Amino acid sequence: MSWKHPIKSAAARVASSVGLHERVWRDRALVVAFHNVNDGPITPISIQIDAFKRAIDWLATHFTVVTLDTLLHRMETQQPIGGCCVITFDDGYRDNAEIAAPLLRERGLPATFFVASGLVGSRTQTAWDTDHGVRSEWMTWEDVRQLQREGFTIGGHTIHHANLGELTPEETRKEVLGGLDLIEQRTGTRPDVFAYPYGRRNAITDANRAVIASLGLRCCLSCYGGIVRPSDDPMVLCRTAYSPWFASPEQFGFEMLRVAARRGPVWP
Repeated sequence: MSWKHPIKSAAARVASSVGLHERVWRDRALVVAFHNVNDGPITPISIQIDAFKRAIDWLATHFTVVTLDTLLHRMETQQPIGGCCVITFDDGYRDNAEIAAPLLRERGLPATFFVASGLVGSRTQTAWDTDHGVRSEWMTWEDVRQLQREGFTIGGHTIHHANLGELTPEETRKEVLGGLDLIEQRTGTRPDVFAYPYGRRNAITDANRAVIASLGLRCCLSCYGGIVRPSDDPMVLCRTAYSPWFASPEQFGFEMLRVAARRGPVWP
């Protein structure tokens, strides 16, 4: 652990105690992304179970955790979004249904699960998991339907977890539309929210944003960091991944305070 992390954690606690957190977040919202939640090997996109519990408890203490639909509705109707937080998951890992969802239910916290529809129920081994010696394990469609029955939101994430920054507009349309179609076929509900696979700036182009907007989706989430302001474009909402790099929720809070305190647009 870096020596800076305890200092940042302490600074975050002081900031909260003097009301700085509330002042900085009074007109800003936060969207957080998780991927794997388990006690297996630590990877750049995994978080261990106890760390996940501490993270969501911290978020529930310092923010008002709302559904993605609620955040979008407030933005669309120009209602305050200050202090709101949305919890999301990407890809469709099996531990999302078996571990993360029960912990969220215990706490009454909503979340959105963005699933790459071609991975659901498959034995696909991803390159990023292979690189870290991890076996890729995916939810089944019954898992996805159960999440939906429990009130969680299901969102689109392409068919094959495609990097849209490398695709033509027509290829983008097939990946995004095909992913939405398959989720609708398997769950009976068509997603109206989407998250970019990889989520980096170079995965989000003007061309693929235009394609996605033409499909009638309400929003698209990035994953390169940043916060949400009331006037932000819903077709490229900022989102921050909660990763093992954060040694504690307090350190995460300190880093998010730094980002939220910045002025000016986050995109581009």
